[in-house]
Amino acid sequence: MISLRHLTKRFGSLTAVDDLSLDIGEGEFFAFLGPNAAGKTTTIKLITGLLKPTRGEVRIGGFDIRREPEKVKRLIGFVPDFPFMYDRLTPIFPDQVGLLHGRSTLALFRRWMDQNYTAEEAFSLARALHNRAALPYYPVRVFSPYQMLKAAFQLKGFEALLSDFCEAAFVLDEIHAYEPARLAMIIQTMAYLARYYGARFLVMSATLPSPIRHSLEEALGQLTTLAASPRMLSGLRRHRLFLREGDLLDEANLQAIESFTLQGHQTLVVCNTVRRAQQAWMWMKDRLPEEVPLFLLHGRFTGRDRARKERAMLEAAGLDQRSRRPLVVVATQVVEVSLNLDLDGLFSDPAPLEALLQRFGRVNRLGTRSLAPVFVFRHIDDSFRRIYRPPEQIQYTLEILEGEFQKTRGRGLQIDECRLPRWLDDIYTGAVLEAWQKEYQRSAQEFRQIFLDSLQPFRSNQTLAAQFDRLFDGTEVLPEPLYDEYLALHESERALEAEQFVQRFALDAQRHDDCAQLQRRHAAFEHGCEQGLRLIGAEVAGAARTVRLDTVYFLRNG
Repeated sequence: MISLRHLTKRFGSLTAVDDLSLDIGEGEFFAFLGPNAAGKTTTIKLITGLLKPTRGEVRIGGFDIRREPEKVKRLIGFVPDFPFMYDRLTPIFPDQVGLLHGRSTLALFRRWMDQNYTAEEAFSLARALHNRAALPYYPVRVFSPYQMLKAAFQLKGFEALLSDFCEAAFVLDEIHAYEPARLAMIIQTMAYLARYYGARFLVMSATLPSPIRHSLEEALGQLTTLAASPRMLSGLRRHRLFLREGDLLDEANLQAIESFTLQGHQTLVVCNTVRRAQQAWMWMKDRLPEEVPLFLLHGRFTGRDRARKERAMLEAAGLDQRSRRPLVVVATQVVEVSLNLDLDGLFSDPAPLEALLQRFGRVNRLGTRSLAPVFVFRHIDDSFRRIYRPPEQIQYTLEILEGEFQKTRGRGLQIDECRLPRWLDDIYTGAVLEAWQKEYQRSAQEFRQIFLDSLQPFRSNQTLAAQFDRLFDGTEVLPEPLYDEYLALHESERALEAEQFVQRFALDAQRHDDCAQLQRRHAAFEHGCEQGLRLIGAEVAGAARTVRLDTVYFLRNG
């Protein structure tokens, strides 16, 4: 099905893929395993035609990607990823790529507006392309794994999705173990599609702990793994780890971050919650000189503000930055995905090892500089235990890193990529493994019984829509300062743009027993384009859905 011969890709003096040869048979499940910058994504780009190889050959279904690209397109079914992949694929496969995502209509609308179409023309084209992407029209489709789950949740039109999934090739970039319930749903859906629809899957990941590997093999059969070689991994030593006492938000630790930055470094600060990230950002804003750029990124920005921030960050601290000057990026877990940042040092809240490795990957990304310092703080805040399941994995991670760090006598631990699989397997043992397996098996069994076993054509179940919405951990809200602008756009020919002001906000589960309660509560918020939505209190109220509240509107429950 897939054949690579002596595949090589060089970027100047950097060799990203080095003489790779392999064969993947029909129906075979395959995984690429390697750290950030090992060449996983570059290889996929070569296979799909996004990049041209320096030398070597790629054949899909017997067809050469260079000589017969049209025939290859028909065999590459789906590339699940974030919408930015749409921009990368479209020039390679003109008029052959569909974008199917919760905000895809708005994303397409913006593209046409940027090309000087009128609002009416842009809206018409965006809606037409979105509707076409929902049909079995495009040979290549870009979406997130949650779009794949829509079929299992029997949402309206799921029959068309299933027919389109038949004998499709899925590429999943990064898969992690620290959300076992959601992972179970995705893997069970993969197993269902493989068994009944002949779908094939390629998974790429910087890490593949034993629990994920065993779960994949149990669901899909034998897993073929292509892992980065020890020689490659030994050349990817990019980070030196230090463990620091206290909380990242302690005054002394914030001063250390400030000092590191003012020495001329580009600094990444990663917090596990939006509240903590906002606190760190406010401290830095008051202390750093105005000429030092300061960025804040988390999930509570409007679509408009977040897009603006990401563009500015990539220009200032991305792989293609023209000159390096000191700056600070404060972020939550959102920085772990997609953004090609290349910073000089990291200060991070403690987190599961998989999450930490993703954060490390935003520092000294290509390994072209000397070992970059990454600092992880020892303090585990109570809020962290509600984010990661099972929560013991944070403590296990710190214990593993502590044992290795102590051997260096404070000089810092060189992160050896060859040892990471063993560290991960050491974390997923004992109570952590038992809790992980229990939650995974419970979710997998419930998902099969409630969803997959009852899946039949022409019997969509709209009562399951609320359960699907809960996967996104929040309710869509509209900050009050944007209310008038939202209404003005919503009632104009540019109504689609109004959606960019809506934010998904997850209230603390300890204060809110279930999503239905959100209709009976209102909260005090502050909102600004630089800081995003900030919760400053909550109380019971008799507010109904879509009714104007103190400083926020709850648009829909979910």
